[in-house]
Amino acid sequence: MALPPAADAGNLLPAWATATPAEAAGPPAGISSLRDRDAAPAQTPDSPEAGTIENQPPEDTNTSKDPNADTNVLDSNGKPGLPRVTEVLTFDPVGHLRSSFGHTAININGTTYAFTEKGWYEQTTAQYLHDNRFRNAVGQELDLTPQEQALLVKVIKQDMADNPKWSSQNSCVTKIRDALEQATGRMFGFRPQPPIIGPLDFRDNLERFGYVTKTKLYPRK
Repeated sequence: MALPPAADAGNLLPAWATATPAEAAGPPAGISSLRDRDAAPAQTPDSPEAGTIENQPPEDTNTSKDPNADTNVLDSNGKPGLPRVTEVLTFDPVGHLRSSFGHTAININGTTYAFTEKGWYEQTTAQYLHDNRFRNAVGQELDLTPQEQALLVKVIKQDMADNPKWSSQNSCVTKIRDALEQATGRMFGFRPQPPIIGPLDFRDNLERFGYVTKTKLYPRK
């Protein structure tokens, strides 16, 4: 489905919506920090190399601090046979403080992870959507392998354990984007990175890069 274009943020976006200053990507060797990134040349979605980061870790690489952790699982709860879902949730601006610029979260098999000024937040997706029913949302399902999805959960969990602080370089958008890039070895943003990235811009980039397999609408209630 066609989504409305993101508004030109210009200088209207606050510090929380600012992307990391590093104009780069490439999965780091470990997951101790989502902010350590290597330089990468500028690319566009139309170039043959777009969407791929060189030297990505094998799908079965265990980068968790737990040496016994298993990345070869079918879902984040370790329950084989259940449908796997990796869905980026983008909430519309509503005109209330920082909500004026929207919000980004990610649903992984019924659990939603979001980064806020108080740090990472984890909740069942059903409850999270209920709590945010005052604004419209768009869900974009991504085609991740079981190994990529399992590693994505571990990347987020490790970052939660590291207890990062919110700053202009760590927003709800950049945290989800960086975790996806680290877990999949693919690019989820243009190179070089723009100085500002907002929730609606990231939503549109997922479509431009061709990563969306299914789109859902969650109307406000």
